[in-house]
Amino acid sequence: QMQPCCKYRWTSFPRFMITLILLSNHVSTEWFKWADSGSSVADTRWDELISEGVELHSKYMHGKARDLIVRTAKYHHSKQSQIISLLLERARAMLADGPGRDEVCARGILESAMAVAQMLLDAETIYIVSNELIAANSVPAALEGYHFVLKLLPNLPSAYHQIGLALSRMNRFDESFENYYKAISLFPRYAISYNNIGVLLSKMGRVEEALSHYLAAVEIDQNYLDAQNNVKAARDQLATKEKEASIRKLRTSIFDDFPDGSADASEDIMRASLRRLISEAQTRRRQAPHGVLDEELRASLAEQVPRIALAGDAEALFDLAT
Repeated sequence: QMQPCCKYRWTSFPRFMITLILLSNHVSTEWFKWADSGSSVADTRWDELISEGVELHSKYMHGKARDLIVRTAKYHHSKQSQIISLLLERARAMLADGPGRDEVCARGILESAMAVAQMLLDAETIYIVSNELIAANSVPAALEGYHFVLKLLPNLPSAYHQIGLALSRMNRFDESFENYYKAISLFPRYAISYNNIGVLLSKMGRVEEALSHYLAAVEIDQNYLDAQNNVKAARDQLATKEKEASIRKLRTSIFDDFPDGSADASEDIMRASLRRLISEAQTRRRQAPHGVLDEELRASLAEQVPRIALAGDAEALFDLAT
């Protein structure tokens, strides 16, 4: 004869059974919900599910799209690399120039790709997705990706360089310099980091420092066209600054020795000053680059005509008019 195998009294058994049945029913219901959700992923081709996720991104339903893509990647874990490749392909298509360009959709797709890439824990894949996020102007997400890369590869120079690039896009220049120089410390022949530092310095008006960095980049890579163009631009900018300084000097100093035209000035003093003025002006104009000082010189001389006319030296005034 079988004996009871529980400590509950017979009178409490119905209540216990009811509780057990209700609990079992709840667990079963939740299990069926999970199983139904999983079966939809399992019963559908992974590429069709990813396409569905991309379609949701195109409707800007990014949260729902990301959930579907991540769930698909978890179930079809052996297809994660292919899923990322497909997402990158779709995002690049959205970033192509033309009427169909959609940065918002591309950013959503790339952020889903980043979620899958981080599941893979593959530094190269995360780095590639981060670069695409930069192209899509999703700079904070890209920055997060590069920092994730450094967790996997702490001494990767290109990751520090890209962090510097992302920070410069966010106008965080001091931090950008720090990361560019970190990249150079790890790889001293990193020409592009030298060039990018030069670009930042130029934006800050520190053109001479910028030029030295451009030249360092060209010295490392003599075929680096961008750095060569930046060298020329910096030199032109410095030359322009020198010309402007020369013009300012002309306007402030060319008349220093000329009397103020008051009655106290003798004719001899006025004539001598006028001769020096004309000689100085002619010398400065000959030495200046063609077409740079002529207009400024004309304006400066014209300002002094009322005073110069008091000199009473017809020949000198004729030379001045000439």
